[in-house]
Amino acid sequence: MSTETVQTINFNKVLRDEVMRVCDKEIRQAMNKLRQTCSELKEDVSTLKKKVRALEVTAQRAPSPAAVRAAMSPEDLEEMKRQRPTTVMIKQLREKLEVSQRELGMLLGVSTQAVYLWERAKGKLNLRDRAKAALLEIRKLTRDEAHARLDQIEHGTV
Repeated sequence: MSTETVQTINFNKVLRDEVMRVCDKEIRQAMNKLRQTCSELKEDVSTLKKKVRALEVTAQRAPSPAAVRAAMSPEDLEEMKRQRPTTVMIKQLREKLEVSQRELGMLLGVSTQAVYLWERAKGKLNLRDRAKAALLEIRKLTRDEAHARLDQIEHGTV
């Protein structure tokens, strides 16, 4: 073998080794980014699973409409049947209690979106019995009582 052939072989080997080293480095960097992203996503999934479990427990604790009616006095049942909440009434109640839509939703056991839609609707609202019963109960509260109940709800003591 001539020295030229040996130099070409050595050059090819060195070039190949360098290309492999650079490729390995690039792959390692890409994999590290993917591992980091995967780890963050796993944490997010874990957090979301915990939230779902908490919401499922809350949903199981919520009384059925029949239980709500059974627990109410005849006067309250009659009041609930007569009561036709309006958007104005919802807004006034929120202002009286000095609570946000989210907080009113928590007090009533409905979503923030439901309160938002109730306030945006026109005229009388067609609410479910549970929401009507909760609204009837919340209307009797003072501002301080409402805020105390919110604290209990947020700390899970209700």
